[in-house]
Amino acid sequence: MQTLDQNLKTLAVAAQAQQAGTTARRIALARLLRELQLCGRLVRPFRGMFRGYYEDIYADATQRLFVYICEKIDRYDPERAVLQWVNFLLRRRFFVEACREVFPHYRANAGKVTVMVGTMLSLDDLTSHQLHAASSEDGPSTTDEIRAYLRDDPEGCFQGAHIADRPDASFQFIAGRILDGYKLRELSAELDIPVPTLSSFYQRNQKRFAPKLRDYLTQ
Repeated sequence: MQTLDQNLKTLAVAAQAQQAGTTARRIALARLLRELQLCGRLVRPFRGMFRGYYEDIYADATQRLFVYICEKIDRYDPERAVLQWVNFLLRRRFFVEACREVFPHYRANAGKVTVMVGTMLSLDDLTSHQLHAASSEDGPSTTDEIRAYLRDDPEGCFQGAHIADRPDASFQFIAGRILDGYKLRELSAELDIPVPTLSSFYQRNQKRFAPKLRDYLTQ
């Protein structure tokens, strides 16, 4: 039995295989869009903002996304997961475009991103309770965006930055643990690395990567 990712890829490739403008391609695209609508895995960027407007903005953004998929399905690279492709477009392009229809001066929620990146980089006192309080109550939050970016690590830089001779003690791992609510002393025990060493490593790399995280979330 195919997984969701495999099924979506099969549908996307089947749509690409049909000649543009034909009934066969329209049918294939309709099947793909239906699966995307029903899967419950489309990202909901910055949920909790734009109260009173969010659902209209999101509906506009998804409509723009679906039109783009129908018109540009040939741009899909089968080497990528379909959800990775469409969620990137939805979050980084079409949600922003839809926001600007309502708020012409909208710029990717720079204020909240700055606060959240700063919060994530404040290691010592961070708790899972604080993270949840700073996030929205439902749907992916800015914290989720940061966690996903660290995990995906498209340039390999977060995993590549690690304590000398300890590739398991990478910035990716440490930051991910912190976002999950771990304290420095807990990480010290888990990794068998002194707290001062962890703290010094993290302080250096938080300054190094904060602009990258901020740029990713505000583009």
